[in-house]
Amino acid sequence: MRVLINAISAKMGGASNYLKEIAIQLASRNSRDEFVFLLPPERIPAIQSLFPGAEVIGSNQAGAGVLARLWFDQITLRRMIREKRIDCLFSSADFGMLKAPCRQVLLVRNSVYFFAMYLEQYGGRRPWKARLSDRFRRWLVCRSVTSADFVMTPSRAMLDELCRWVTVPETKGFANYYGVSHSRFSPRKFQEQKSGPWNLLFVSLYTDHKNLGTLLRGLEVLTRRGEDVHLSTTADPHWPAARITQSWVEDARLADSPLIRERVHFVLTDAAAAPKNLYAACDIFVYPSVVESFGHALAEAMSSGLPIIAADVATNRELCGSAALYFSPFDPGELAARVQSVIADPVLRRRLGEAALTRSRLFRWEQHVDVLLGCLKGEMSRFNNVVDKGEEALIAAK
Repeated sequence: MRVLINAISAKMGGASNYLKEIAIQLASRNSRDEFVFLLPPERIPAIQSLFPGAEVIGSNQAGAGVLARLWFDQITLRRMIREKRIDCLFSSADFGMLKAPCRQVLLVRNSVYFFAMYLEQYGGRRPWKARLSDRFRRWLVCRSVTSADFVMTPSRAMLDELCRWVTVPETKGFANYYGVSHSRFSPRKFQEQKSGPWNLLFVSLYTDHKNLGTLLRGLEVLTRRGEDVHLSTTADPHWPAARITQSWVEDARLADSPLIRERVHFVLTDAAAAPKNLYAACDIFVYPSVVESFGHALAEAMSSGLPIIAADVATNRELCGSAALYFSPFDPGELAARVQSVIADPVLRRRLGEAALTRSRLFRWEQHVDVLLGCLKGEMSRFNNVVDKGEEALIAAK
């Protein structure tokens, strides 16, 4: 079987990390199947080093306009499939080929096109050209879903939101959780008593729906209440690329305010590959993001055995279950109260940390790639609801 993996959008963040993990898993299997990666030129060295046996082709189409990307996906890529005698196409980032000449598996992962909370809270604030582009892209994703043989999403919450816009039959659409590289993270030793400041951590790229402002306001509340709390985060509103967002000016003002500026520490690192020492150095992981298709950082925090406090939205609850405390997404006072409850109660901290470690076993790249390969071979029925069965087995093993 010859498989073409279309990953031309994997320039940074979660898409880049996903591509890396897929390459690692495929290389480890010593399969007779052949894989061709189509990706941004800057990602070629990394993928070649991880998967020397793969064919790698560079493309800058991710930076092209919508119409140029449409031409590439529908015309240029179709020609490439014929020339390279491809048997299966894996479209790994939302946009697929309409009426593909081979079996096609589509991964829909961009939550901002579909989640009601994003459209209600942030969509209307975007410039009209951006809103028009979003509508066209959403339409194109929906057409891609209709044309694909199988449709994967990283969570059930993402699939539910997608189904608000397009019909996805149960025979072709399903959730397939991403994994976490468990070997990168070591559970932190539990401390019943702690001296010094409490260290909060939030790992993410900066954008509007990551909801950093609520976390910063929560830190202000904690400071006024006399709590010795510091925040480390990779979500920096001063980041040059943040200038396209609607919230960066206000969030930068909050971060620089005299009350908390000495307590906020922006960490210069790739949020998709946050080093394990970031997690090891923190006491509580706080996740204010309100729109996610998965949430890699949540899985990493669970693998690190950290107590988690997360915004009360469907994806966060699906991933964390009882391994987190939740707060109303835009209520900094409730966020602060959850932090205080974890600080004050060592029994609660231990329970959340242990539950997180157990829960993290749900997220395995090996399982994700097993399901992907099954779909590429036309065997989706073997893996249908594999995530649900995995969770049932985990609960039964407790």
